Amino acid sequence: MIRLVNNLLNVSRIETKRLRVEPKLLDLAAFVKSIIVEIKPVAVEHKCKITFKDLRKSNLKLMIDPLLLQQVISNIIGNAVYYSKPKAGDIKVEISDSARSEFKAGLKGFGKGLVISVKDNGIGIPADAKEQIFQKFFRADNAVKASTEGSGLGMYVAKTVIDAVGGKIWYESKIGVGTSFYIFLPESGMQPKEGDKSLIV
Repeated sequence: MIRLVNNLLNVSRIETKRLRVEPKLLDLAAFVKSIIVEIKPVAVEHKCKITFKDLRKSNLKLMIDPLLLQQVISNIIGNAVYYSKPKAGDIKVEISDSARSEFKAGLKGFGKGLVISVKDNGIGIPADAKEQIFQKFFRADNAVKASTEGSGLGMYVAKTVIDAVGGKIWYESKIGVGTSFYIFLPESGMQPKEGDKSLIV
């Protein structure tokens, strides 16, 4: 119930444009690792393992609001854990330069930046849910069957945040095989914005 209320408050702050953006120069690898450490107990409970790799060839550093990015990454890794099949393989979290060939189709029209990917071996997302997965309160039928918990707000918040900072979030998935989510952050980073509220995490 507390999580639902917090998600609803975050949605309200985003939609009413009251959200404050306070970018800082982050060590992105260390930042992502810290989120993985927080989620690890849940992963252990679900009998899955999270691995991390920093595949960047550049020294590109970005100005990022840690509260905003934490909400996005926590939601995506958390979903990977909740919807993974026990002992089906590691959940792989990676940071890469956006110039990698596997991102070309997803980033057509976007410039340089970094991509955070989260790949699982879980239940997958049905093809007929593609147009709805980032909509408010939506949960695919197989997700509801796998876990009765969930508000259907996490992916909506994630997409709204990433869109607002000029990035992109997209995914590839096969039923019963797994899902890969990708978060693109432009090299310009997040621009500061005045507001009277920050996200609740």
